[in-house]
Amino acid sequence: MMVDDNTHGIHPMGTVVDLHGVVAIIGSKGVRRILKLGDMLNEGDTVVTGDEGDMTIGLTDGTTIKVGHDSEVTLDTFLS
Repeated sequence: MMVDDNTHGIHPMGTVVDLHGVVAIIGSKGVRRILKLGDMLNEGDTVVTGDEGDMTIGLTDGTTIKVGHDSEVTLDTFLS
């Protein structure tokens, strides 16, 4: 899980609240890793699902985003 202290320009957008199959994240610095339930997602992250992966993101404002299989979603800017 990435720790956010907001001192290095990391802006939390939400967390992984549901996860099935393999789902990866490409961080804003280009590092790819496999997501786990509860992982934090930050501004600039890209979520990539495979043919059997899907997930739900719980945003910091309480809304959710469902990401289906074979998808790629980049978390750009959070508008309130």
